[in-house]
Amino acid sequence: LFLLIVSRINYALKMMSESPEYQQDNLLSPTVAHFPSGTLFHLFSTPVYATRVSNLDEIQEEIGRSYRKNTFTYKEDFGMTHQLSDTSFGGNVIVKDGLKAFEKAIHFHLCNYMTGIKFPQDARSSKSNLEDVKYTISQSWWSKFGHRDYAHVHNHGNSDVSGVYYFQAPSSAEIATHNTAWGNQPEGSIYFSSPAPSSVTSFVYAHYAFKQSMLAEVGKMVLFPAYLDHGVTTNETKEDRVSLAFNINFDKS
Repeated sequence: LFLLIVSRINYALKMMSESPEYQQDNLLSPTVAHFPSGTLFHLFSTPVYATRVSNLDEIQEEIGRSYRKNTFTYKEDFGMTHQLSDTSFGGNVIVKDGLKAFEKAIHFHLCNYMTGIKFPQDARSSKSNLEDVKYTISQSWWSKFGHRDYAHVHNHGNSDVSGVYYFQAPSSAEIATHNTAWGNQPEGSIYFSSPAPSSVTSFVYAHYAFKQSMLAEVGKMVLFPAYLDHGVTTNETKEDRVSLAFNINFDKS
């Protein structure tokens, strides 16, 4: 039922997005380095979208009510690494708790994301048709990382797009007191692994497989391909790092 409800809400919403300005590394033809006798390109890039929500206070207040009404437990299969509001990952707190403002923010930035990667692309007209795209927020759940909590490398491969929103993160003052191998990011930052794992063992291309991390900051939303491996570094602070994650599936009919 909740999938039907979310689908109908999304169908009713008008697709909208901002107009991107593509820089030198235009989609599918990113020039990296010019030489007198040749040019270096990166052909298979991975699109990751990051933003700060504009209506921060409204969203924080809305999802804060959801956070306070949910209970958290460790998933033993994960080795007691961090706490979840739903250890089955089958629920949807966005629907259950009626997070309308948050859903609208997801919708707006998802449209930006899809516009940026030029999806969908009509083969006949070469024009995007965002107004025809239908999708469902299929799952959503809270994650809480206390002191020394972390997340193993994993992906959400059964979905199309995955996202995370940071509701709570250690203050800048506390972060500044730490110095870790990941730099001054001790609060459990998300990191992404290469989608081409064979490059990890390559003598020439191993540096292309270095993990890329992103600081957890209150009000930040990140959207990325669900197939992309990611994890969360250890929270070395005494303050909980809390995020709301979600998966999106597009109607393929």
